[in-house]
Amino acid sequence: MISGYLSFHSDNALNSLNTSLIHGDGNEELDYKTVTHGSFVGSYATHPRLPWNVSDIYYYDEYADVLVLMSGTVYNTDQLICECGFSSVPASPVLVASLFLKYGPDFVAGVNGDFAIFLYRPRKSEAFIFRDHVGVRPVAWSQRSLELVFSSDITGLCRSMSDGRHVPTWYLADYFRYSDLLSTPNPDVQRLLPGHYLHFSERGLRLSQYWHPETVKLNRTLSYEKMISDLNDLVQDAVKIRCDSRFRAGAHISSGLDSGVVSVLARRQYSRSEKYYGFSWSPGDFDAGEVAFDERLLVRLM
Repeated sequence: MISGYLSFHSDNALNSLNTSLIHGDGNEELDYKTVTHGSFVGSYATHPRLPWNVSDIYYYDEYADVLVLMSGTVYNTDQLICECGFSSVPASPVLVASLFLKYGPDFVAGVNGDFAIFLYRPRKSEAFIFRDHVGVRPVAWSQRSLELVFSSDITGLCRSMSDGRHVPTWYLADYFRYSDLLSTPNPDVQRLLPGHYLHFSERGLRLSQYWHPETVKLNRTLSYEKMISDLNDLVQDAVKIRCDSRFRAGAHISSGLDSGVVSVLARRQYSRSEKYYGFSWSPGDFDAGEVAFDERLLVRLM
């Protein structure tokens, strides 16, 4: 989780920020670290039971004038480090900073990953927020004049800016109608759209779209066999690049084919693990009764 506040009004952003957003509002399960540079104050959170460390989330290079807070992962690292001339694999925030300094904000179009990235250049008085192509990682923002606040914890951001106001009834009604996936519990808070980035400076705020899926052309010449073969390769690769050997692996099993296929493919990537954890949800008092197939059996077998 990453959060932050940037103000071009003064150098003391701490006085203007609701500290519950930075310090986690009493969430004792997470370890919050504060980051302060001039007009910016932010934080990132890690969980003691997870293998993430500071280098996976935060990077600052005073000489290059770049600060990166990142929630997520870059998957095509091998390709990108060649472009930047690294002799070894750097942490994702370091790689992001190098790509930005080389290509500018358009670097993000060539990154394959699930991420929400905040990048700040103190001497240039500008900042960027990037969201991955399809919006796997959440991130939201709010602007008041020359002040910007953001967080990957959308509910926490809405709460910190609520001023005691009630949640709008139209938002609560999303469970009973077609949902507006752009809305948040606080009208002052906006989600950053997938495939977009935000640029904030003393001149104001600008949103830009870097991914244009509508321009992808259909290939109607593919045979059925070629389509199935390509789909198989793409799914296997998508699962493989998301498997991190630092974690103890598990999968959530539902009754659909998709979770079953993904679970099997992921299990192959963790073949050295003695246990592969399966998870499913059903009410505690649920009785399978006459149900011919109870998916909880799969969880027990895993």
